[in-house]
Amino acid sequence: MARQRVPSLKALPFSVALILSATFALGQDTRGMIFGHVLDPSSGAVAGAKVSVTNTETGVSLPRVTNETGYYEANLLIAGVYRVSVEAAGFKTTVRDGITLPVSARVPVDFRLELGAVTETVSVTGESPLLDTSTMSSGRVVEFRSLLDLAVPGGNILTLAKLTPGIQSTDSLSDKTVRLHSNGAASRYYAWGGVGATMAGNGGNDWYIDGASNYSNGGSAYMPAPELVQEFKLESSGFDAAIGHGVGVTIQVMTKNGTNELHGTLRETHHQFRWDALDFFTKKTFYSRIAAAVAAGDTALANELRAQGGQIQGRENTFAATIGGPVILPKLINGKNKLFFFFGYSGFRVGQYRQSYTAVPTAAMRQGDLSQLLQISSTL
Repeated sequence: MARQRVPSLKALPFSVALILSATFALGQDTRGMIFGHVLDPSSGAVAGAKVSVTNTETGVSLPRVTNETGYYEANLLIAGVYRVSVEAAGFKTTVRDGITLPVSARVPVDFRLELGAVTETVSVTGESPLLDTSTMSSGRVVEFRSLLDLAVPGGNILTLAKLTPGIQSTDSLSDKTVRLHSNGAASRYYAWGGVGATMAGNGGNDWYIDGASNYSNGGSAYMPAPELVQEFKLESSGFDAAIGHGVGVTIQVMTKNGTNELHGTLRETHHQFRWDALDFFTKKTFYSRIAAAVAAGDTALANELRAQGGQIQGRENTFAATIGGPVILPKLINGKNKLFFFFGYSGFRVGQYRQSYTAVPTAAMRQGDLSQLLQISSTL
């Protein structure tokens, strides 16, 4: 079976994201599910109990009713923090707050109701983290706070996949080589004992954004800036049946969405190349030239070399801005708890690219005479 591929995206100097209240699930969905059973004190099923699953940031609530076995499920939920409440005749209302739902996760939340009036409320907080024993997937979830707090090379969030235990990579994570659009750094990694990312056909890694395929020519087609991403999930083994396009690592990215509160971010990062540390050989050559000028009595040349510095001149600027909140049009629409917007812009500007030098062997080198290499200046 041939693997479907999306057209390759060109490297752009900026990216723009506009996200309204809904995203379409076109592939491996980033949405998750909260499910569980509602039981009475004697472990019997409570049928017909009213269950409300509410996203605490957006206020969007999903009502459910338990079946004859006391089971309920709320699916197609975006990642976030939820509150689940249960009401049933003859029992106290029970509320569980602070339930974290990672991207594309299934979180079980069971209830054991107490006898009493519905007007009485039992709040459950500070419990141990919920563990989903229905899957065997291994990997990690990188949430929004980590994306902002960790040093992300070039603003390329997919490079953080290499920090997952069991993930191998031979690519550099240096800001000297990685930028927002660096596809190789964002794509070339594999699980220990697994398949590399550059395999063609149905092999290799797979990437998704909001459920849509983000795969192109053996790598990630688009790399969003950190401010545009809510979180991403890396799965390295034990995939469920929904993941069947690749046999390597699967990356699922969920973009940010608006909430009931108006929020925004603004970031500017300035990078001067001359602030970078010199490597051993460049540093040695640089100071040797200064010493030679001093020894020859050429003070002007020595001072000029010191002022010039050993690092190549140049700079980069990366920046991003976001804003999100409820859609509010006076006297027309009040989007709180139901309709939201999110806008993000990111880009970079390069004042001067790093210079690079290439050379081919001379006739003497092809004959085995490499003495010319001893005469290379610090600019090579």
